Amino acid sequence: MDKLKERSEVSASDKWQIEKIYKNIEEFNKDYTWVEESFNTLKQLVKKFLNSKEDFSAFFKFDSKISRVIEKLSVYANCKEDEDTANTTYQELSSKIQNLYAKYSEIISSVVPNIIKEDENKILSYIDEDLESYRHMITSILRQKKHCLSSDNEKLLAAFSPVLGSASDTYSYLTNADMKLGTIHDEENKEVELNESNFSRYIRSKDRRVREESFKKLYESYGKKIILVGGKEDFERCDTIEKISENSVVNLAGKLSLKETGALLSQARFLLTNDSGPFHIARGVGCKTFVIFGPTSPRMFDLGENDILVYNKIECTPCSLHGDKVCPKKHFKCMKELSYEKVFKIIESKEW
Repeated sequence: MDKLKERSEVSASDKWQIEKIYKNIEEFNKDYTWVEESFNTLKQLVKKFLNSKEDFSAFFKFDSKISRVIEKLSVYANCKEDEDTANTTYQELSSKIQNLYAKYSEIISSVVPNIIKEDENKILSYIDEDLESYRHMITSILRQKKHCLSSDNEKLLAAFSPVLGSASDTYSYLTNADMKLGTIHDEENKEVELNESNFSRYIRSKDRRVREESFKKLYESYGKKIILVGGKEDFERCDTIEKISENSVVNLAGKLSLKETGALLSQARFLLTNDSGPFHIARGVGCKTFVIFGPTSPRMFDLGENDILVYNKIECTPCSLHGDKVCPKKHFKCMKELSYEKVFKIIESKEW
C-alpha cells in the first residue's frame, strides 16, 4: 500500500537544511530571549519616534533589526513544526512565536496611525540619505491614510491576533497530524493512504469512482471523532486510547494552548470531563458539558443549563472541598461504582 512517508524515511537531499538558521533550540532560545528583552527599548523608541529626525531614524533602524530576528525565529519554528506537526516541542515553538509576534505588533501598532496623523511634509523631511532605503515603505504608509484605524483600535486588533487565530491553529493540528483518513483505491485499484496532502489530487481524478471514494472517506472522518484533550502528562494514556480506537479518536493532549482548547470546545457537540480546567473553559464558551464529581462537592459551582452533573451520591460524599488522593473510608466507592455504563446512559438520556 502507498503510504505517506515519515520524515525519518525521507532522503536528506530532499529535506531543507534548517540547521543553517539555528543549529539547535538553544541558539533559537538565545535570539528569542534577546527579542523579549529588547521590547522595552522598542517601546521607548515608539514613544518618541516623531520628536526628531534622529529619533525617527533610531526607531526604524532598531525596528528593522528586531523584526528581522523575529522573522528568522518564525521561519525556524514553523519549519520545525512542519517537520512533525504531532511533536509537542515544535508546536510550543510555533505557539511561542505567535505570541511573540503579537506582543511586537501591539508595541508598534501606534506607529502607522501616528505617521498618518502627522504632517506629511514633516515626515518626508525626516527621510535623509541615512533612511533612503526606507522611503518606499514610509511613503506607502502615507498613502494608506484613509484605510487606517485609530491607534487604540490598531492596538486592540494586534492584541487579539493570537485569539482570532486559535480556531485555525486547532484545525491545523487536527488535519495535519492527528486525523487518520483511512485508505482508498486509486485509478489502478491500488490501495493508498488518504491524507490532507493527497486528497486534492484524488478529488480531481478523472476516475469518478476515485473522486467519490475520496470524498466519502474524508467526510466520514469528520463525522465520528472523539477528541481527547488534557496536559502533557496525559499524552501517553490518551495515545494508548487513540491506538486501540480503530480510528475514532484523536489525541490532542498536551498539544493545545488554553485559547486553542476554547476554540475547539466552542465547536464540540459536548464535553465529558471531571472537575478540571477543560470544564471551566467549556462553560466559558457555552459547550454542553457532562462533569464528573467524586469526593469533591459539586455545590461549589452554580451549574448552568449546559452543565450536566455526573455524580455517584453516597452517604460519605463529599468528603472534602477538593478531594483527597486517598479515600478516608478506603473504598473510593464514589468513583469505583460510577461505571462507564452509567456515564454513557446519562449522556444517552439527554435530548440532542
